[in-house]
Amino acid sequence: MNKFTIFTICTENYKDAVDFFLPSWLKLDSVESIVIYTDFDLKYCDKRVEVRNKIEKGGNWLDIVGLKAVFLKDFLREFQGDYFAFIDIDCYILEEISDVFNGDFDIAVTRMFHKKRQASSGVWFCRNNDKIIQFAHEWWIIQEEYRARGNGVKVYNSSFSQNSFSDIVHREFKYYDKFPNDCLKVLPLDKNIYNYERTNIRKWVDNIINHNPKILHFKGRSWRKKKSHEIFNKL
Repeated sequence: MNKFTIFTICTENYKDAVDFFLPSWLKLDSVESIVIYTDFDLKYCDKRVEVRNKIEKGGNWLDIVGLKAVFLKDFLREFQGDYFAFIDIDCYILEEISDVFNGDFDIAVTRMFHKKRQASSGVWFCRNNDKIIQFAHEWWIIQEEYRARGNGVKVYNSSFSQNSFSDIVHREFKYYDKFPNDCLKVLPLDKNIYNYERTNIRKWVDNIINHNPKILHFKGRSWRKKKSHEIFNKL
């Protein structure tokens, strides 16, 4: 079993997500530690959980969505382990996911080849190496370039952070065979297993019988809606 760390972001308006989702993460023996970046005084009674209160309060949507790249850089400055994953705080883990690290990759990403949407920045797995450090730096630079020119700045739509993440991993995937020493090795993961999500809650619940997900992504704060909990009865 490959031990790994999860890092995530949770602002105060999502604080109820901690009690709903974190127990599903901590039940995995493979999860060595969890690092949560917050903007509030979060206390959690498990020694594996580290809270880093580094988010400035009062940030708008555009400020918050750009924090993944910012805190990836911060996280990597101190992280000494071999493997880690970023998982959005609104994801519920159903089964062991450490098997991903048996694959040969630098970064493993879901929703790589969806026809209408970008590769997801909500769930991704990494090996801790120099290429990932370079990726963190480049992601931050490119997302700020996108933001400056208005790419992905419409509230509650695909963000400059999401768009830049997707463009980078697609570029790296495309050119890896030609430049393996310079490019990230990107492993596409099945989105229906490692990032099962859908905007329509009824379709999300009903369609689970066609898949065998390990991670449920409760989009749009849907865990606060009782009808979304019906998904557990379908498992």
